[in-house]
Amino acid sequence: MIKKIGFITVLITLVLSVTSVNAATQRFYADPDGDGHGTPNDYIVAEDTESPPEGYINWITQHDNDNCPDINNPEQTDSDGDGIGDKCDTNLPDFRFKDLKNRADDKDISLDLNHLALHTDEEALLQTLIYNDGSTYDDSNIPIEIFVDGNSIGTHDALPVLGGGSGQTSNHIKWIPTLGIHTIKIIIDPNNEIEELDESNNEHELNVTGVGPSTQRFYADPDDDGHGTAGDYIIRDSRERPPVGYMDWITGRFNDNCPEVYNPEQLDTNNNGIGDVCDSNEEPVIELLTIDLNKVALLSDELPNDFYIGSVEYPTKDFDASNYQVRPANKIIHESLLSYYRNADGQDYSVSIRLYDSILDTKAIFDKHNTQHTRKDVSLNSSERIGDDAFCHVSPEFYERNFNHYYICGLRYKNLFILAQATIKEEKHTSPHRLLQTIYNNVINYDSTRSNPVAGSSTPPSAIEDPLKPAPEPDPKPEPQPLPNDEESSELQALRERIRKLNYRISQLENTVINLEKKLIKKIDRTLTNRLKGRILLQTEENGEAWYVDEVTEQKFYLKDGATAYQALKAFGLGVSTTDLEKIPVGFEDRFDDTDTDGDGLADKIEEALGTDPENTDTDGDGFNDGDEVRGSFNPLGLGKSANDTSLANRLKGKILLQVDGRGEAWYIHPENGKRYYMKDGPAAYQIMRFLSLGITNDDLRKIDVGSFE
Repeated sequence: MIKKIGFITVLITLVLSVTSVNAATQRFYADPDGDGHGTPNDYIVAEDTESPPEGYINWITQHDNDNCPDINNPEQTDSDGDGIGDKCDTNLPDFRFKDLKNRADDKDISLDLNHLALHTDEEALLQTLIYNDGSTYDDSNIPIEIFVDGNSIGTHDALPVLGGGSGQTSNHIKWIPTLGIHTIKIIIDPNNEIEELDESNNEHELNVTGVGPSTQRFYADPDDDGHGTAGDYIIRDSRERPPVGYMDWITGRFNDNCPEVYNPEQLDTNNNGIGDVCDSNEEPVIELLTIDLNKVALLSDELPNDFYIGSVEYPTKDFDASNYQVRPANKIIHESLLSYYRNADGQDYSVSIRLYDSILDTKAIFDKHNTQHTRKDVSLNSSERIGDDAFCHVSPEFYERNFNHYYICGLRYKNLFILAQATIKEEKHTSPHRLLQTIYNNVINYDSTRSNPVAGSSTPPSAIEDPLKPAPEPDPKPEPQPLPNDEESSELQALRERIRKLNYRISQLENTVINLEKKLIKKIDRTLTNRLKGRILLQTEENGEAWYVDEVTEQKFYLKDGATAYQALKAFGLGVSTTDLEKIPVGFEDRFDDTDTDGDGLADKIEEALGTDPENTDTDGDGFNDGDEVRGSFNPLGLGKSANDTSLANRLKGKILLQVDGRGEAWYIHPENGKRYYMKDGPAAYQIMRFLSLGITNDDLRKIDVGSFE
């Protein structure tokens, strides 16, 4: 009985005990990072029927003791077994890219913009440098893989890196680049074998360019006189320009006999190996001229017949100084002398008078003009060798292109240099030399009360009223020649409509010349016309009248002056995008009459068209002169060479192009060299067209049909 009762009593007690648990409370453990791992000592008690509030979990079996409570880390990784999860353990490394080197020439590819190009004939040895922004890592080497254009070229290892320090790979990866742009990607720890504080900064990309082969030497030239020292040089990539104080070639021009003093002549009178300017720092005792250049310049009554003073200028910057690498003049006066009939005969003179601070500087500019050219020397007799020295040259090639003769004569006297240039019909140097003689006489007989030169034309002599010769009685006019096709092409119709919209009224002189040509045409020569399409022609047997042979109409159009040249731009211009235009190299015509404010070798008008700064010699700030970059087919507004397209240039030879996405800038593509010449306005177009013209006889000219802007 007692046992039974006791058994019952015990049984009842057990039942009551179980019931008590089911009706009791439960614990919710704190899980602030929401990764399913709580902390046993951080909990709240609630009825077991409730759900855990935000930031808590309702059980913790085998998910207790979060090793990084405030950072989500469901894996609970603890690489070093110190009880602190890797996500909270600040003892982890953190690698990122620092640099890429080419050990073949020890250049930092990523940092030195001058070496973002690699030569295709040289094997590049790539070595990676990395930073470690975390803790010291010394467990093993760090693998680094390099990809080129998406393809792996190999993996190399960096040595263990101290925290806060940098390291580099112990070996390099070989790669021979091909021509063109390549994308290089560097990946640190490509398989994520190393736990880091930040896994997102392990990749880096950069672009390099494969360029042509070879290097070159730059020789030291501290005095900038064009004479270096054979044993003092640096080696640079062939695509670079010489830095300040160096020159890029030295053949026959080394061992400067006075390295620190400008002495391009390298004079050594006593042959002791020391240049005269270093043997004695004093110039010969010669009294320098201190004159007003206005009082020796040419006046109207001192000019050749049928010429007037077109302009008188006083440049504040000596462009010859930068062009010839000499010291600038102290004072300059420039006069242009124009023919009354320059539009017909193309004749003019240009006279410059320069006063320097020293005899040596005067000798330097004289020698540059006298020696650095391809012209033919003219022999001067004893009476023509005036002043301290004088010269005259002639350019035979100029006559072949323009049917005018080009002469240049120079004279130096003490610290004065005079230069006269002439484009004339007469095949004699005496005319420009006579200008030198006149100015020299004005210096010797200096008169401070003499009048100053004044620009401006006057009425031409009455004896020369009409530069055109009387026309002979023409033969009966032949029947008009039919066009190749009976129906006009859409291109021809569009051109005729553009000419109609010009609403241009030709002058009496133009009408006379055009009507005369029409009467003198007997038979159209299609073969000759096709050969001369796109050409500017100058009549060699008349007064140098200019004509443009249009490719569409296959007719020649008379270019009387700048106004008609401007009509040609608007009528015959072909629209072109700037992108395509930049694929055609820029042409230069040194006889073009324009200002170069910054003296970089680019006329202000061309700088305006190219987008460079006419008052800054180095628009893009890359250390290279704008003029040198354009002439060398480099981009003056950024890095790299211009992408010239020979095929495009050949297709557009002889055409006039208008930039449709610019300000309508006009360019003429030369039929021979395929270069583009900028024609800002009518006068500029007329100059360029005459300079780039081709001489033609009357007989051949009259085998080409005549067109008119009216």
